[in-house]
Amino acid sequence: MFLPTTREEMKKLSWGRLDVIIVTGDTYIDSPYIGAAVIGRVLQA
Repeated sequence: MFLPTTREEMKKLSWGRLDVIIVTGDTYIDSPYIGAAVIGRVLQA
């Protein structure tokens, strides 16, 4: 499962608001080796 990147994706997950916003210059790819995805997975767990 990818982390939401748009308000529409948040609505599909029934998320009303975000607690954390990750800003990075890297491409967001859901991979265990990419920094933003690793941080997102840890925060989501």
